[in-house]
Amino acid sequence: MIRIINVFFLSFFILSLNAKDSTQFLDSTFQLQEVNIKANQNSNGIGFFGYVKDQIILTGKKNELINLNQTDGNKITNQSRQVFAKIPGIFVWENESSGTQINISTRGLSPNRSWEFNVRQNGYDITPDPFGYPEAYYNPPLEAVSKIQVIRGAAALQFGTQFGGLLNYILPKGSDKKKISFETSNSTGTNGLVSTFNSIGGTIGKFNYFTYYNFKRGNGWRDNNDFSVHNAFVQVQYAFNPKVSISGEYTFSRYINQQPGGLTDSMFRENPRQSLRSRNWFNVNWHIASLQLEYKPKSNLSITWKNNMVVGERNSIGFNKSITTKDSINASTLEFNARQIDRDSYKTFNSEARFFYTYKILQKEQALSAGVRASYASTLRRQIGKGDFGTDFNLSLQQDSFPRSLNFTSTNIALFAENMFHFGKYFFITPGIRYEFVRNTANGRIDIQRGTPVLMPEGNKQYHIFLAGIGLQYDLFSTTNFYANITQAYRPVLYSDLTPSSTTDVIEDNLKSSSGVNIDFGYRGTYKDFLTFDFSGYYLLYKNRIGNVIRYVEDNPANASYIFKSNLGDSRSVGLEAFAEIDLVKPFTSKRKFGTVSIFTSLAITDARYNDFTIYKSSGSSPNVQISEINLKGKKVEYAPLNNHRFGLTYKIKEFSTTFQVSVTGSVYTDAENTETSNAAATVGKLNGYTLLDWSFSYYFLNHFNVKGGINNLTNKHYATRRSGGYPGPGLLPGDGLTWFVSFGIKI
Repeated sequence: MIRIINVFFLSFFILSLNAKDSTQFLDSTFQLQEVNIKANQNSNGIGFFGYVKDQIILTGKKNELINLNQTDGNKITNQSRQVFAKIPGIFVWENESSGTQINISTRGLSPNRSWEFNVRQNGYDITPDPFGYPEAYYNPPLEAVSKIQVIRGAAALQFGTQFGGLLNYILPKGSDKKKISFETSNSTGTNGLVSTFNSIGGTIGKFNYFTYYNFKRGNGWRDNNDFSVHNAFVQVQYAFNPKVSISGEYTFSRYINQQPGGLTDSMFRENPRQSLRSRNWFNVNWHIASLQLEYKPKSNLSITWKNNMVVGERNSIGFNKSITTKDSINASTLEFNARQIDRDSYKTFNSEARFFYTYKILQKEQALSAGVRASYASTLRRQIGKGDFGTDFNLSLQQDSFPRSLNFTSTNIALFAENMFHFGKYFFITPGIRYEFVRNTANGRIDIQRGTPVLMPEGNKQYHIFLAGIGLQYDLFSTTNFYANITQAYRPVLYSDLTPSSTTDVIEDNLKSSSGVNIDFGYRGTYKDFLTFDFSGYYLLYKNRIGNVIRYVEDNPANASYIFKSNLGDSRSVGLEAFAEIDLVKPFTSKRKFGTVSIFTSLAITDARYNDFTIYKSSGSSPNVQISEINLKGKKVEYAPLNNHRFGLTYKIKEFSTTFQVSVTGSVYTDAENTETSNAAATVGKLNGYTLLDWSFSYYFLNHFNVKGGINNLTNKHYATRRSGGYPGPGLLPGDGLTWFVSFGIKI
């Protein structure tokens, strides 16, 4: 491995010596880049990059940038369908009134805690372990976020795992014009919502600083849905000179959510706000520390080195039986039954160095972005613990130890490089490669049976993964371009894939990482500064999906059965995505006496189906058990609506802005077999499509003050976006009905 790293750096050094140095290209590139950004960033908060940004080559890649400072919507509770409205194809699981967990996906992938994205904050990882447990338990409060960067599947070469691409929350820096600036926003809303967000930032000499604190609490839309959230952040940057700067950041997040659990379909139709679980709680404590060095030794060479550490835990306590089993007083003990406690602890260390180098070939500007990454993560998973008989949040264990106690680790080393080749005046080709070494280990205790520990077979899996891709871009009319990209992708074997659900389960020794390819092609840009658009198509192939097979001891149906986990088959997604926003006033007059009106449409058509995916079912009883083989070829992938559209109208006049939005989401299947009618426990079954209306506004006055507010789900539509087999409670999970919020802010 050391030899590979040495060869990589030696090759990079030789290229640096042989290429022609151009001190003008870096300046011209960034000037070109800034012009391009302005031309592709409209005044309503959405845009995209065409060349290079922050040492990342974006030529030929489908990408979007959301400017939250210019976006109306409910950022108090991280209302994703509003914030991500102008990114075509974003599908949202909506069952978190607090907004602490953002569950989004695209192109038929799973929305579960956004785990099909590589989720980052200011460019560094914030999940427990991108290579073993990539679920985003922490997301920054959107009141604190200035921009959200999304790069689709082509991000795999620069950032590694996940078919969905990159999701990067960008927090602001302190004002470079003031020594101190202060902002506060205090909000209230439906169901006891109270929130406060306060930030301070500025520049003193060579120091730039920014810090915020956010607190919110509420009762939630459903019964038994209380939440309390604390978020804090500190960033300090010191510029030694124009070439060298160093910065440190610390993030803290803690929240406790009461989980109302799932419902049966009949209960949902009767009253979607009801809850049969009053003793289920979920808690997250998150700490992220980062240290970043930026070095620009020459005008055409810049280096960044980002190091960060994640220390976190997720804890839950509750009565986790099916919704058909009542959580009631036990007649023999006159108490509730004991609750189950599950606890995870995480420690992750990441280090990533990135180089950006510009040079000329035949007097044409070229750019190289390359880097190396190393990470180590450990997870301690303790489950099935016996909790107390009470109702409040309490993690006190009522026994000596957890029956299940597992240790997981992942080690990763990655090398990557992309080069933007510029041909002629308008044509760009960007090839790239990435090498990943991943090592996962697993050991520990699965259960304790009759006082005897049942140990998990020690797992030690290593993967050498090579990815390649190429992007093409042709500029047209200076502010538009055609783009295309084909990039290999993969998803590593996760800890959940290595964990048997019972002591009899068997996991295939040669379990493979999922692999595949992302293809994008489209046309995007602006026209005369009043039309912004991006029309594209895509193809996503997802191979080696992992699933479960029923087998019998010695292949004899008369013997006991067990679950065998293996790579079972493939799926593919193909579709169209389109975004367009037009200013209806600007084409006719430059005068804005009566304000401006703009309309947008964000359309996505997704056909996600299984290509060849075999599952097995058993029927009958021993010794006359029958095993039937079922191939899911042609079945729709779960949680992949065919139609996912959003439409909006924004009116602005001076310092007032208001947006009305319509969200139209098609029906989805919740299991791979495409079960139409729900089962008794409501864990599978088709979910109907729905249409939601949202309205929001913002008004700035007297230079320093603002009022914001809005109403979500104006028609109080009863709808559901997901079903659950476990957390956060088995059954159908409703989305929120009509809610409102209003906030008052000061910025000085």
